[in-house]
Amino acid sequence: MGGSIKIFEPGKPLVEYLMGIEVRGGFSQTFPKQSFSVELWEDAQGDEKVSESVLGLRIDDDWILDGLWNEPVRVRDVISHALWLEIVRHPYGQAEPKSKLGIDTVFSELFLNGHYRGIYFLSEKIDRKQLGLKRLEGSMLKGELYKGTSWGDGVTFDGLENFSNSRDKWSGYEAKYPDEIGELDWTNLHRFVDFTIRSNRNTFNESILEKVDLENMVDYFIFLNIVYATDNRGKNIYTARYDSNSPYFFVPWDLDGTFGNDWRGERTNVSDRILSNGLYSRLLENDAFKTELSRR
Repeated sequence: MGGSIKIFEPGKPLVEYLMGIEVRGGFSQTFPKQSFSVELWEDAQGDEKVSESVLGLRIDDDWILDGLWNEPVRVRDVISHALWLEIVRHPYGQAEPKSKLGIDTVFSELFLNGHYRGIYFLSEKIDRKQLGLKRLEGSMLKGELYKGTSWGDGVTFDGLENFSNSRDKWSGYEAKYPDEIGELDWTNLHRFVDFTIRSNRNTFNESILEKVDLENMVDYFIFLNIVYATDNRGKNIYTARYDSNSPYFFVPWDLDGTFGNDWRGERTNVSDRILSNGLYSRLLENDAFKTELSRR
């Protein structure tokens, strides 16, 4: 849907853009206070986009406004994303100094069609640009990005399903880069899940650190359990690789179900369990992983 957006920022002139806006999310679309995706447009049809830095965030044309409806104090998601950026180590940061393995957020107040909608956060998006992944070269797959959008066996490393390159979803994953039919190829990710599930113990321990970034796996496991992100053990994880010969790494997303709340905003009051999945169950038997986890 087309419209316009005015942005008021303390100490700066009012700015106004044409925009496209749509309701975003899955379950969150049922909330009385909805979240939105916003694009900045050059023209009323949206044929040309406008890339700007909004409220100090990255230069882009595509933004998220999260309504925080299922967070009673409106801080869990924001704090969790900030904490992740402090914890995570960047495996290829020197090669891609402008990249970031997470998102920044800014609290804002939203007025929609003249009505006050309350506190939101404005945020960047996890995409190829944010992570600085290598672009596709002709038909050669380079950087890869997949989003865990549902509880399939693949995202939790609990089972192996067949895939089709004519579909942009497989076993709980949604392809984010490349995402065009004819360009995407599930083969690499399928082999990684297959190896994790089916390889014997010796083979797994000898080769797993060629397939995943050790520091990232450790950082994510610690983060997952510090904030107790029950909905981020497979679903709500971005799985990515920088280049064709690079290891996979994780980036979290949608962190409202943290610090004792579940994804519905209800209290869980669980303090004696370790969050894991099929991959981490195997990594916890790997000496290198255990040593780095203890050191970290």
